Amino acid sequence: MGRPGVQVESGRHFLPVVRAKSASLKQNAPVARTTHVKRFLRTTAFAVLPALTSVSAALAAPNTVVEAVDPDVDDYGPGTYLYPLEPYFLRRGVFDLKRFRVRDGGDDWIFEVEVDRPIDRPIELRATRARYIRFEGEVFFQNFDIYIRTPKDKETRFDRSIPGRNFKFAPGHEWNRAVVITPYPSHVASLLTEWDAGGSTLVPNVVRRIGPRFFVRVPKEQIGDRNPKSWRYAVTVSGALPLIQDYRRADRDYTTALTMPVRPQPGREHFGGADLSPYNPAIIDLLAPTREDQKKMLAGGDGHRRTSLVEIKLTEIPLPRAAKRAAAR
Repeated sequence: MGRPGVQVESGRHFLPVVRAKSASLKQNAPVARTTHVKRFLRTTAFAVLPALTSVSAALAAPNTVVEAVDPDVDDYGPGTYLYPLEPYFLRRGVFDLKRFRVRDGGDDWIFEVEVDRPIDRPIELRATRARYIRFEGEVFFQNFDIYIRTPKDKETRFDRSIPGRNFKFAPGHEWNRAVVITPYPSHVASLLTEWDAGGSTLVPNVVRRIGPRFFVRVPKEQIGDRNPKSWRYAVTVSGALPLIQDYRRADRDYTTALTMPVRPQPGREHFGGADLSPYNPAIIDLLAPTREDQKKMLAGGDGHRRTSLVEIKLTEIPLPRAAKRAAAR
């Protein structure tokens, strides 16, 4: 209990604390407090019901159709990348992909990505002294790209990554659907309207988060209602920074879909550990059977200076080597 007139915090609400000073007041105080608490509970219940509904919907355990576990402590791209110099928000583990799932949510497919460490929601972030940065959802500094190849023979397939991610797909591993989870879905969707694969790229407006787990729902009619076990995937994690929108590559200027770049030395707004070529993939983690598989795909070239974009391969889930280990047990 606090002092008379002092407000005590309860969640996000403040309840006035009243102490009676006389017998008559003591007799009536419980009635007043009970009435106040009942009114508070009624209003609070309606206030938190949508949030509880969204969380319970995510935890209602729709059938998990596809699940893959990524090796831990591999959030270093090709093995050399260093985290930005931002110790509060971008601590080691926030870009470390831990698990990927596809669930059957009735009319929707529910995509879930999980990282090793959650990021605290920024209270205030400024682009300039006069301009605040306002996040649209529950993801703040990460981009999660899910590339999918469904068994639709007549659809156009693409070998380029989301602009700014700076890699391509190997021959025979092109994709025909992509799901992008980003802090600024409306902005990214507008940036991709003129991209040749923009019509096959889905950017959900609503992102739910429970700790280090992120959920999006995509209507089945936009991807296909076939069993996701028949699909092939590539899941990548990159940094997202709304202040960085474009930079120069060797052949042209282009929009990066809010991708945090990778440079030789780390800084407040970029990763470090890249070589001096313009072909460094901006990928910090990649769903792969082992750390060595990730390093091999993202390294490219001779390991010293890249001469072209690295090529990534789609994979089946369960991951090939993980399936072999499970069968051997």
